[in-house]
Amino acid sequence: MASSLPAPPAPPPASWRGGLPPRRPPPRCGPLLARAAARSWRYRFRTDDDGVVDVAVAGKDGGAGYAVAVEVPGRGREGGLVLRAAGSGEGVPLEPAPARGGALAAELSYDGARAPFHVSFLLADAAGAEVRTHRGTSFRVPVGVGRGRPAPLGLSLSEDGAANFAVYSKSAKGVVLCLFHGRGAGGDEPALEVELDPYVHRTGDVWHVSLESVEGYASYGFRTGLFALFGIDRPLLDPYAKVIGNFVPDDTINDDGLSVPSIRCLASLENAPGYNWGRDKHPCLPLEKLVVYRANVALFTKDKSSGLPDNVTGTFSGLAAKVEHFRHLGINAVLLEPVFPFHQVKGPYFPYHFFSPMSLYSSERSSASAIKSMKDMVKTMHRNGIEVLLEVVFTHTAEGGAECQMISIRGIDGSSYYIADGIVGCKASVLNCNHPVTQKLILDSLRHWVLDFHVDGFCLINAPFLVRDPAVMSLVLSSAGIVVKKDHQRTTQSFKQD
Repeated sequence: MASSLPAPPAPPPASWRGGLPPRRPPPRCGPLLARAAARSWRYRFRTDDDGVVDVAVAGKDGGAGYAVAVEVPGRGREGGLVLRAAGSGEGVPLEPAPARGGALAAELSYDGARAPFHVSFLLADAAGAEVRTHRGTSFRVPVGVGRGRPAPLGLSLSEDGAANFAVYSKSAKGVVLCLFHGRGAGGDEPALEVELDPYVHRTGDVWHVSLESVEGYASYGFRTGLFALFGIDRPLLDPYAKVIGNFVPDDTINDDGLSVPSIRCLASLENAPGYNWGRDKHPCLPLEKLVVYRANVALFTKDKSSGLPDNVTGTFSGLAAKVEHFRHLGINAVLLEPVFPFHQVKGPYFPYHFFSPMSLYSSERSSASAIKSMKDMVKTMHRNGIEVLLEVVFTHTAEGGAECQMISIRGIDGSSYYIADGIVGCKASVLNCNHPVTQKLILDSLRHWVLDFHVDGFCLINAPFLVRDPAVMSLVLSSAGIVVKKDHQRTTQSFKQD
């Protein structure tokens, strides 16, 4: 049960630090906390002498802390066993528990501890010989860390503050969830690392874990170790994150003759801000009656001739402020160049991420602000009978480059998401859109923009490369409730919500 959880952020009065936890006599019901507990976890370890150690963790009523019960089935050990903190000479004797068939047991109390943290201990017999796990390690018991669930992918926050994390990676042999206090992704070290055990936290090719609370942390990323041999093992952006942090420049690299900064980014641990759509509804205009105005969000109002304040120009709010201009022109649909977070040197057609709008398109230059600003813009357009269509790029990303620049899916599972050898003549990182996991990513992204942002339709750039068999492409998209109108004269295809 490997884990790399540090000690609790606020060490409780009774902890391994400054002395051993208070020892309690084994209760009649057995130290494994047989009483029902909503906040409880059970673990069984194999030992290096072919035995087993059972551990139960339960949260105390009212969130006052945790109780950790350790039980070793009776095996005729003379002199009993002592439970000792890893790296310490002090110990707590395990007492016989007659109600449990002669098992040896101890219950530890952690008052006021804030999860997640871990309890790390060894066992020693009367002769001083240590008992470890079958892997030769100390017993590490995560507290406030659950198995989690494999769906949905990404971060899911519940009303009680619990968080579930799920990420797809067929190639990874191990995954580490890294939590940070700050929102940036510079050289900050993780405040907390949770190592996912493949025997517990993996279902198929999806790695998952739940934390009872993420209070005190602001952002997170995943480490997979796939490129550790090359000295690259940075935390990576969750491909399904809805709110992301700032893109932080790293070392400058040379990419196709351009001097560009390597980029890092983390996902935010906050939910997307709530939004009141009121009576907003899709105009649902027939495709053949659309009068479309194609615009770049940043450039459309960037010039001083727009007459907008500096903090509004080049933003979604600036676009919404020009709704009367669109109406005067007889426009009933606005087609926006890609609004996904993109490579600022290469341009909007080289995205990093598919589930959030570009932070620079908001006055506050933050992901949460961009989400609200874009929804305000869509709502304003709909109120005036104007549809909002998005150009989207799902054929390639801005990842890659001369120094194996990795931000998200290239480092999480590049062999599944990307075409290994790329395409002749194309220097971008080409997504393998024939792979089921990439198709799921695309469809989940399209649904997200329709359901959460009320977008009316899409124009897919380089559409023929999505799926080489047009019949398969139509089948995949129709499964998402998207109607296809083909234009074989261009390398784009348009999709509208049915």
